[in-house]
Amino acid sequence: MEREDSISDKKSEKEIIKPFRGFLYSHRLKDKISDLICPPYDVIDEKMQKELFEKSEFNYVRIVLSPYGHEHATESLKRFLQEKIIERSDEESIYVLVQNFYDKEGKKFEFVGIISLVSCDAKIVEHERTKPKVVEDRIELLQKTGFNTCPIFLMTSGKNIRSWYETSKDNFKKIFDFSYVSYEYEIRIFGSFFSSQDFSIINKLQDKEFLIADGHHRFNAIKEVYSQKKNEKFFMAFIADESSGFFIMPFLREVESRYKQYLKSLDFDFILSRRKFSLPQNVDVFTLVKNFDADLLFIFDDGAEKLVIRKLFEKNHLQVLHDYILKNIEVSFEANMLKSLRKIHGGNIGCAIFPRPLSMEEIWEIVRKKSILPPKSTYFWPKIPSGLVLNKTNFSEL
Repeated sequence: MEREDSISDKKSEKEIIKPFRGFLYSHRLKDKISDLICPPYDVIDEKMQKELFEKSEFNYVRIVLSPYGHEHATESLKRFLQEKIIERSDEESIYVLVQNFYDKEGKKFEFVGIISLVSCDAKIVEHERTKPKVVEDRIELLQKTGFNTCPIFLMTSGKNIRSWYETSKDNFKKIFDFSYVSYEYEIRIFGSFFSSQDFSIINKLQDKEFLIADGHHRFNAIKEVYSQKKNEKFFMAFIADESSGFFIMPFLREVESRYKQYLKSLDFDFILSRRKFSLPQNVDVFTLVKNFDADLLFIFDDGAEKLVIRKLFEKNHLQVLHDYILKNIEVSFEANMLKSLRKIHGGNIGCAIFPRPLSMEEIWEIVRKKSILPPKSTYFWPKIPSGLVLNKTNFSEL
Protein backbone atom coordinates (compact mmCIF):
# COMPACT_ATOMS: atom_id res chain seq x y z
CA MET A 1 0.00 0.00 0.00
CA GLU A 2 1.34 3.40 -0.95
CA ARG A 3 2.07 5.51 2.11
CA GLU A 4 0.20 8.79 2.51
CA ASP A 5 2.13 12.04 2.25
CA SER A 6 3.58 13.10 5.59
CA ILE A 7 2.42 16.32 7.16
CA SER A 8 5.71 17.92 6.24
CA ASP A 9 5.16 17.03 2.59
CA LYS A 10 1.55 18.13 2.40
CA LYS A 11 0.08 20.83 4.63
CA SER A 12 -3.32 22.35 4.30
CA GLU A 13 -3.51 26.08 3.75
CA LYS A 14 -4.39 26.58 7.40
CA GLU A 15 -2.79 24.15 9.82
CA ILE A 16 -5.48 22.74 12.10
CA ILE A 17 -3.85 19.66 13.63
CA LYS A 18 -0.20 19.17 14.46
CA PRO A 19 2.17 17.04 16.55
CA PHE A 20 3.83 18.37 19.69
CA ARG A 21 6.49 17.69 22.29
CA GLY A 22 4.43 16.35 25.14
CA PHE A 23 5.26 16.31 28.82
CA LEU A 24 5.01 12.80 30.25
CA TYR A 25 5.82 10.92 33.42
CA SER A 26 9.50 9.94 33.39
CA HIS A 27 10.44 6.70 31.70
CA ARG A 28 11.87 5.48 35.01
CA LEU A 29 8.31 5.50 36.41
CA LYS A 30 6.73 3.56 33.57
CA ASP A 31 6.08 0.50 35.72
CA LYS A 32 4.15 2.64 38.24
CA ILE A 33 1.94 4.53 35.79
CA SER A 34 -1.23 2.82 36.97
CA ASP A 35 -0.67 4.42 40.39
CA LEU A 36 0.05 7.85 38.89
CA ILE A 37 -2.76 8.50 36.42
CA CYS A 38 -6.27 9.33 37.60
CA PRO A 39 -9.81 9.66 36.22
CA PRO A 40 -10.96 12.96 34.68
CA TYR A 41 -11.58 15.60 37.31
CA ASP A 42 -15.34 15.70 36.79
CA VAL A 43 -15.88 12.11 37.98
CA ILE A 44 -13.67 12.40 41.06
CA ASP A 45 -15.66 12.78 44.27
CA GLU A 46 -14.15 13.71 47.64
CA LYS A 47 -13.62 10.10 48.70
CA MET A 48 -11.85 9.22 45.46
CA GLN A 49 -9.83 12.44 45.59
CA LYS A 50 -8.48 11.50 49.02
CA GLU A 51 -7.73 7.93 47.93
CA LEU A 52 -5.84 9.10 44.86
CA PHE A 53 -3.93 11.71 46.86
CA GLU A 54 -2.76 9.02 49.27
CA LYS A 55 -2.09 6.43 46.56
CA SER A 56 1.17 8.05 45.47
CA GLU A 57 3.00 11.28 46.18
CA PHE A 58 3.14 11.72 42.42
CA ASN A 59 -0.48 10.91 41.59
CA TYR A 60 -1.85 13.28 38.97
CA VAL A 61 -4.85 14.29 41.13
CA ARG A 62 -2.42 16.75 42.76
CA ILE A 63 -2.45 18.68 39.50
CA VAL A 64 -5.84 18.16 37.90
CA LEU A 65 -7.92 18.40 41.10
CA SER A 66 -5.77 19.16 44.12
CA PRO A 67 -7.75 19.14 47.38
CA TYR A 68 -5.69 22.19 48.36
CA GLY A 69 -6.58 24.34 45.36
CA HIS A 70 -4.91 25.52 42.18
CA GLU A 71 -1.94 27.16 43.91
CA HIS A 72 -1.04 23.76 45.30
CA ALA A 73 -1.63 22.20 41.87
CA THR A 74 0.76 24.70 40.29
CA GLU A 75 3.42 24.09 42.94
CA SER A 76 3.01 20.32 42.50
CA LEU A 77 3.49 20.57 38.75
CA LYS A 78 6.50 22.87 39.25
CA ARG A 79 8.01 20.32 41.63
CA PHE A 80 7.32 17.43 39.25
CA LEU A 81 9.11 19.31 36.47
CA GLN A 82 12.07 20.31 38.62
CA GLU A 83 12.55 16.79 39.96
CA LYS A 84 12.00 15.34 36.48
CA ILE A 85 9.03 13.31 37.58
CA ILE A 86 7.43 14.73 34.46
CA GLU A 87 9.72 15.39 31.49
CA ARG A 88 9.36 16.86 28.03
CA SER A 89 9.67 14.57 25.04
CA ASP A 90 12.70 15.09 22.82
CA GLU A 91 10.72 14.99 19.58
CA GLU A 92 7.39 16.10 18.20
CA SER A 93 4.90 13.26 18.09
CA ILE A 94 1.30 12.40 17.90
CA TYR A 95 0.28 10.07 20.71
CA VAL A 96 -1.85 6.97 20.37
CA LEU A 97 -4.08 5.73 23.18
CA VAL A 98 -5.42 2.18 23.05
CA GLN A 99 -7.82 0.95 25.75
CA ASN A 100 -9.50 -2.44 25.94
CA PHE A 101 -11.54 -4.71 28.17
CA TYR A 102 -13.04 -8.19 28.01
CA ASP A 103 -16.68 -9.11 28.57
CA LYS A 104 -17.91 -12.16 30.49
CA GLU A 105 -17.59 -14.35 27.39
CA GLY A 106 -13.99 -13.24 26.78
CA LYS A 107 -14.78 -10.98 23.85
CA LYS A 108 -12.28 -8.15 23.52
CA PHE A 109 -13.38 -4.55 23.01
CA GLU A 110 -10.71 -2.13 21.80
CA PHE A 111 -10.85 1.67 21.72
CA VAL A 112 -8.36 3.73 19.72
CA GLY A 113 -7.68 7.44 19.33
CA ILE A 114 -4.87 9.94 18.95
CA ILE A 115 -3.70 12.92 21.00
CA SER A 116 -2.40 15.93 19.10
CA LEU A 117 -2.68 19.70 19.10
CA VAL A 118 -5.78 21.21 17.52
CA SER A 119 -6.24 24.83 16.49
CA CYS A 120 -9.00 27.01 17.89
CA ASP A 121 -9.70 27.74 14.21
CA ALA A 122 -10.91 24.16 13.73
CA LYS A 123 -14.60 23.58 13.07
CA ILE A 124 -15.66 22.58 16.58
CA VAL A 125 -19.29 22.32 17.65
CA GLU A 126 -20.60 22.29 21.21
CA HIS A 127 -23.88 20.71 22.25
CA GLU A 128 -24.14 20.86 26.05
CA ARG A 129 -24.82 23.66 28.49
CA THR A 130 -21.94 24.59 30.76
CA LYS A 131 -21.87 25.86 34.34
CA PRO A 132 -20.08 29.22 34.73
CA LYS A 133 -18.49 28.27 38.07
CA VAL A 134 -16.93 25.13 36.59
CA VAL A 135 -15.59 27.09 33.60
CA GLU A 136 -14.12 29.68 36.00
CA ASP A 137 -12.45 26.89 37.97
CA ARG A 138 -10.82 25.46 34.83
CA ILE A 139 -9.80 28.97 33.71
CA GLU A 140 -7.93 29.45 36.98
CA LEU A 141 -6.07 26.15 36.65
CA LEU A 142 -5.10 26.94 33.04
CA GLN A 143 -3.93 30.45 33.91
CA LYS A 144 -1.89 29.38 36.92
CA THR A 145 -0.17 26.36 35.37
CA GLY A 146 -0.05 27.46 31.73
CA PHE A 147 -0.57 23.82 30.76
CA ASN A 148 -3.31 21.88 29.00
CA THR A 149 -3.50 19.38 31.83
CA CYS A 150 -6.03 17.08 30.11
CA PRO A 151 -7.01 16.70 26.46
CA ILE A 152 -10.39 17.82 25.13
CA PHE A 153 -12.17 14.73 23.75
CA LEU A 154 -13.20 15.41 20.14
CA MET A 155 -15.23 13.10 17.92
CA THR A 156 -15.36 13.38 14.15
CA SER A 157 -17.00 11.52 11.27
CA GLY A 158 -15.39 8.94 9.03
CA LYS A 159 -13.38 5.79 9.69
CA ASN A 160 -9.81 6.97 9.23
CA ILE A 161 -8.26 6.40 12.64
CA ARG A 162 -8.73 2.63 12.86
CA SER A 163 -7.33 2.01 9.37
CA TRP A 164 -4.32 4.26 10.08
CA TYR A 165 -3.76 2.50 13.41
CA GLU A 166 -3.86 -0.98 11.85
CA THR A 167 -1.47 0.07 9.08
CA SER A 168 1.02 1.98 11.22
CA LYS A 169 1.00 0.36 14.67
CA ASP A 170 4.11 -1.76 14.06
CA ASN A 171 6.11 1.48 13.89
CA PHE A 172 4.71 3.02 17.07
CA LYS A 173 6.99 3.52 20.05
CA LYS A 174 5.41 2.22 23.24
CA ILE A 175 5.72 4.65 26.15
CA PHE A 176 3.95 2.61 28.84
CA ASP A 177 1.15 0.18 29.68
CA PHE A 178 -1.38 0.79 32.44
CA SER A 179 -4.64 -0.47 33.87
CA TYR A 180 -7.44 0.86 36.04
CA VAL A 181 -10.92 -0.09 37.18
CA SER A 182 -13.55 1.97 35.40
CA TYR A 183 -15.31 4.19 37.93
CA GLU A 184 -18.58 3.98 36.02
CA TYR A 185 -19.02 0.22 35.57
CA GLU A 186 -16.38 -1.38 37.80
CA ILE A 187 -14.72 -3.00 34.79
CA ARG A 188 -10.94 -3.30 34.48
CA ILE A 189 -9.54 -1.40 31.52
CA PHE A 190 -6.14 -2.26 30.06
CA GLY A 191 -4.37 0.53 28.23
CA SER A 192 -1.26 1.20 26.16
CA PHE A 193 0.18 4.58 25.25
CA PHE A 194 2.39 5.13 22.20
CA SER A 195 4.13 7.90 20.30
CA SER A 196 4.20 8.01 16.52
CA GLN A 197 6.06 9.97 13.87
CA ASP A 198 3.71 8.79 11.15
CA PHE A 199 1.72 11.99 10.65
CA SER A 200 -0.28 10.80 7.65
CA ILE A 201 -3.43 10.63 9.78
CA ILE A 202 -3.24 14.39 10.28
CA ASN A 203 -3.97 15.01 6.61
CA LYS A 204 -7.09 12.85 6.87
CA LEU A 205 -8.41 15.00 9.72
CA GLN A 206 -7.34 18.55 8.83
CA ASP A 207 -10.63 19.59 7.25
CA LYS A 208 -12.99 17.64 9.50
CA GLU A 209 -15.74 19.01 11.72
CA PHE A 210 -15.34 18.07 15.38
CA LEU A 211 -17.88 17.45 18.11
CA ILE A 212 -16.90 17.88 21.76
CA ALA A 213 -17.52 14.46 23.30
CA ASP A 214 -16.08 15.44 26.68
CA GLY A 215 -14.58 18.70 27.90
CA HIS A 216 -17.10 21.48 27.27
CA HIS A 217 -16.05 23.36 30.41
CA ARG A 218 -12.34 23.04 29.65
CA PHE A 219 -12.88 24.07 26.04
CA ASN A 220 -14.72 27.20 27.13
CA ALA A 221 -11.90 27.92 29.56
CA ILE A 222 -9.37 27.57 26.74
CA LYS A 223 -11.33 29.94 24.50
CA GLU A 224 -11.55 32.54 27.27
CA VAL A 225 -7.88 32.39 28.25
CA TYR A 226 -6.50 32.11 24.71
CA SER A 227 -8.51 35.15 23.61
CA GLN A 228 -6.36 37.21 25.97
CA LYS A 229 -3.03 35.72 24.89
CA LYS A 230 -1.14 36.56 21.73
CA ASN A 231 0.19 33.74 19.58
CA GLU A 232 -1.74 31.08 21.51
CA LYS A 233 -4.01 29.06 19.29
CA PHE A 234 -3.43 25.33 19.75
CA PHE A 235 -4.76 23.14 22.54
CA MET A 236 -4.32 19.45 23.32
CA ALA A 237 -7.09 17.12 22.17
CA PHE A 238 -7.87 13.44 22.03
CA ILE A 239 -9.43 12.67 18.64
CA ALA A 240 -11.63 9.67 17.86
CA ASP A 241 -13.95 8.84 14.98
CA GLU A 242 -16.68 6.36 14.07
CA SER A 243 -14.15 3.53 13.81
CA SER A 244 -12.58 4.11 17.23
CA GLY A 245 -14.91 1.78 19.11
CA PHE A 246 -16.32 4.04 21.81
CA PHE A 247 -19.64 3.50 23.57
CA ILE A 248 -22.17 6.26 24.15
CA MET A 249 -23.61 5.44 27.56
CA PRO A 250 -26.49 6.85 29.63
CA PHE A 251 -25.79 9.40 32.36
CA LEU A 252 -28.25 8.88 35.20
CA ARG A 253 -30.37 11.53 36.89
CA GLU A 254 -31.12 10.94 40.57
CA VAL A 255 -33.93 12.49 42.59
CA GLU A 256 -35.32 12.23 46.13
CA SER A 257 -38.25 10.06 47.24
CA ARG A 258 -40.81 12.85 47.02
CA TYR A 259 -40.31 12.89 43.28
CA LYS A 260 -42.38 9.70 42.94
CA GLN A 261 -45.50 11.53 44.12
CA TYR A 262 -44.77 14.30 41.68
CA LEU A 263 -44.36 11.83 38.84
CA LYS A 264 -47.74 10.22 39.58
CA SER A 265 -49.40 13.61 39.19
CA LEU A 266 -48.09 14.06 35.65
CA ASP A 267 -50.57 13.59 32.85
CA PHE A 268 -48.55 14.23 29.71
CA ASP A 269 -49.47 12.51 26.48
CA PHE A 270 -45.92 11.28 26.00
CA ILE A 271 -46.18 8.87 28.95
CA LEU A 272 -47.57 5.93 27.00
CA SER A 273 -47.35 2.96 29.33
CA ARG A 274 -46.44 1.77 32.80
CA ARG A 275 -45.38 -1.73 33.72
CA LYS A 276 -43.40 -3.49 36.39
CA PHE A 277 -39.79 -4.00 35.46
CA SER A 278 -37.14 -6.01 37.29
CA LEU A 279 -33.60 -4.70 37.02
CA PRO A 280 -31.08 -6.86 38.91
CA GLN A 281 -28.34 -5.25 40.96
CA ASN A 282 -25.65 -6.93 38.86
CA VAL A 283 -27.12 -5.70 35.58
CA ASP A 284 -24.91 -6.07 32.54
CA VAL A 285 -24.71 -2.41 31.57
CA PHE A 286 -23.70 -3.08 27.99
CA THR A 287 -26.65 -5.40 27.42
CA LEU A 288 -28.90 -2.76 28.96
CA VAL A 289 -27.60 -0.07 26.64
CA LYS A 290 -27.77 -2.26 23.57
CA ASN A 291 -31.33 -3.39 24.27
CA PHE A 292 -32.66 -0.09 25.56
CA ASP A 293 -36.27 -0.06 24.34
CA ALA A 294 -37.42 3.08 26.15
CA ASP A 295 -36.45 6.71 25.83
CA LEU A 296 -36.41 6.99 29.61
CA LEU A 297 -36.30 4.31 32.27
CA PHE A 298 -37.44 5.19 35.80
CA ILE A 299 -36.31 2.93 38.65
CA PHE A 300 -38.05 3.49 42.02
CA ASP A 301 -37.09 2.57 45.56
CA ASP A 302 -40.11 0.34 46.18
CA GLY A 303 -39.88 -1.88 43.13
CA ALA A 304 -38.71 -1.04 39.64
CA GLU A 305 -41.23 0.57 37.34
CA LYS A 306 -40.68 1.27 33.67
CA LEU A 307 -42.08 4.24 31.78
CA VAL A 308 -41.84 4.15 28.03
CA ILE A 309 -41.46 7.71 26.81
CA ARG A 310 -41.70 8.36 23.12
CA LYS A 311 -40.82 11.62 21.43
CA LEU A 312 -44.04 13.37 20.53
CA PHE A 313 -42.32 16.74 20.47
CA GLU A 314 -39.80 18.30 18.15
CA LYS A 315 -37.41 18.16 21.08
CA ASN A 316 -35.47 14.99 21.81
CA HIS A 317 -36.21 12.92 24.90
CA LEU A 318 -33.43 14.53 26.99
CA GLN A 319 -34.83 18.00 26.35
CA VAL A 320 -38.32 16.72 27.17
CA LEU A 321 -36.99 15.22 30.40
CA HIS A 322 -35.45 18.49 31.60
CA ASP A 323 -37.90 20.99 30.12
CA TYR A 324 -41.09 19.16 31.17
CA ILE A 325 -40.64 16.27 33.59
CA LEU A 326 -37.76 17.60 35.68
CA LYS A 327 -38.62 21.27 35.39
CA ASN A 328 -37.97 22.95 38.77
CA ILE A 329 -36.93 19.60 40.26
CA GLU A 330 -33.50 19.31 41.87
CA VAL A 331 -31.47 16.46 40.37
CA SER A 332 -28.00 15.03 40.78
CA PHE A 333 -26.01 13.20 38.12
CA GLU A 334 -24.42 9.78 38.38
CA ALA A 335 -22.38 7.90 35.78
CA ASN A 336 -22.11 4.67 37.78
CA MET A 337 -25.25 2.60 37.17
CA LEU A 338 -24.40 0.05 39.85
CA LYS A 339 -23.75 2.78 42.40
CA SER A 340 -27.09 4.39 41.63
CA LEU A 341 -28.94 1.09 42.06
CA ARG A 342 -27.22 0.61 45.42
CA LYS A 343 -28.40 4.07 46.47
CA ILE A 344 -31.97 3.06 45.65
CA HIS A 345 -31.76 -0.21 47.59
CA GLY A 346 -30.14 1.64 50.48
CA GLY A 347 -32.85 4.28 50.59
CA ASN A 348 -30.48 7.15 49.74
CA ILE A 349 -32.53 8.20 46.71
CA GLY A 350 -36.09 7.56 45.61
CA CYS A 351 -35.72 7.41 41.86
CA ALA A 352 -33.00 6.95 39.25
CA ILE A 353 -33.67 7.89 35.63
CA PHE A 354 -31.80 6.10 32.85
CA PRO A 355 -32.05 8.13 29.62
CA ARG A 356 -31.67 6.22 26.39
CA PRO A 357 -28.21 7.05 25.02
CA LEU A 358 -28.18 9.28 21.97
CA SER A 359 -26.69 7.80 18.83
CA MET A 360 -23.94 9.61 16.93
CA GLU A 361 -26.48 10.33 14.19
CA GLU A 362 -28.83 11.98 16.70
CA ILE A 363 -26.00 14.02 18.23
CA TRP A 364 -24.83 15.33 14.86
CA GLU A 365 -28.43 16.18 13.92
CA ILE A 366 -28.85 18.14 17.16
CA VAL A 367 -25.64 20.13 16.86
CA ARG A 368 -26.23 20.97 13.20
CA LYS A 369 -29.56 22.45 14.22
CA LYS A 370 -27.56 24.53 16.73
CA SER A 371 -29.54 23.05 19.60
CA ILE A 372 -28.02 22.91 23.07
CA LEU A 373 -28.65 19.85 25.22
CA PRO A 374 -28.96 19.78 29.02
CA PRO A 375 -25.78 19.03 30.99
CA LYS A 376 -24.56 15.42 31.03
CA SER A 377 -26.54 14.47 27.94
CA THR A 378 -23.78 12.43 26.35
CA TYR A 379 -21.32 10.12 28.02
CA PHE A 380 -18.62 8.69 25.79
CA TRP A 381 -16.97 5.67 27.36
CA PRO A 382 -14.31 4.76 28.24
CA LYS A 383 -13.08 8.10 29.55
CA ILE A 384 -9.59 9.39 28.81
CA PRO A 385 -7.39 9.01 31.91
CA SER A 386 -5.74 12.18 33.19
CA GLY A 387 -1.96 12.30 33.40
CA LEU A 388 -1.01 10.49 30.20
CA VAL A 389 0.48 13.60 28.58
CA LEU A 390 0.45 17.38 29.06
CA ASN A 391 0.94 20.30 26.69
CA LYS A 392 2.79 23.45 27.73
CA THR A 393 1.40 26.75 26.41
CA ASN A 394 3.48 29.72 25.34
CA PHE A 395 2.40 31.70 28.39
CA SER A 396 3.37 29.14 31.02
CA GLU A 397 5.89 30.40 33.55
CA LEU A 398 6.79 26.94 34.83
